[in-house]
Amino acid sequence: PIPFFDPVTEEVVLPDHRRVSWTYTRDTSFTTQVGTVICNMRRYSRCYEPRVVKLCYEYDPVLSEKVEIVHDANETLGVYSEPPCVEGGDTQIIDEETIAIGVGQRSTVTGVVETAKRLFEADTEGELKYVCAVNLADYPAVDYMHLDVTINYPGKGKALVMPYVYDTQILDDYPPKKLLLKTLEAIRKQSEEHGRPMEPLVHPDHFRTLGRTGVYLNDGGKPRLLRNEVSFLDFLLKEGKLERDGIIYVGGVPEDPWDVEHLMDTMLEQSRGASNIVTVKPGTVIAYDRNHATNEELRKHGVTVREWESSYLDLLGGPHCSTSPLSRDSS
Repeated sequence: PIPFFDPVTEEVVLPDHRRVSWTYTRDTSFTTQVGTVICNMRRYSRCYEPRVVKLCYEYDPVLSEKVEIVHDANETLGVYSEPPCVEGGDTQIIDEETIAIGVGQRSTVTGVVETAKRLFEADTEGELKYVCAVNLADYPAVDYMHLDVTINYPGKGKALVMPYVYDTQILDDYPPKKLLLKTLEAIRKQSEEHGRPMEPLVHPDHFRTLGRTGVYLNDGGKPRLLRNEVSFLDFLLKEGKLERDGIIYVGGVPEDPWDVEHLMDTMLEQSRGASNIVTVKPGTVIAYDRNHATNEELRKHGVTVREWESSYLDLLGGPHCSTSPLSRDSS
């Protein structure tokens, strides 16, 4: 809609910005081992979507019977220093006992902790053990908006990971974050020399803690901070959630870990949704057809890639953003 002048009332009518973004159904709710969470959106332009989704869950004859809402983040009570936001694009069900939620542009620490409280309370069987709050780059760019643009899981023990952005002390051959930070420093320096400073859009500080996590343990139905500022990848590896040879790199494996050209090519594929795959069954994923290096790397690791034509959604969401599982098979 566009603004227009109404000759009858002699007023300018502005468009109603209470829009919805139904293409990206992942963000408005998510289903866990213990029930479904209605999300609290960080951006005003999307704050109406969860209301409609909740109405569907409550009044659709099938959904109302099959879906149990255990937490509506919009109804969180209390006074906080930040909004209690949590979004589905930040939330990943790692396995039966582990959930990861990204903290950055959209989801907040408060939102994660409040969600963990409700999930642990609802876990009457004591099956849910961990909720991980994973740091993201908190800067205004869509290519690091949610956790699901940096890591996803194509099969048991496997992860498609954005190289250069995570820390790890276990994987010796992981492309170093230092190269990304030094590249950003060089870009900023050149821009400043040319009279076009980039602050605050691109700054190495936004990426220094990306990929570090706080681990909340289910302590009798309440979240207790077990570890803080540890490597998310290392936590998953040590806990047996991932296998060393199951780490798959967006953009493929660089011939040289300090290859800046590979870093640039990888960042381009990542910005076009390479990591935003959705797993339809263990070992089979849907991915954009345009990210050739990443899709080839997935196939090298035995993953079946079903490619999706994608021109309309270029540089926006991907297959993972555009799906919202309502039932999960533990296999």
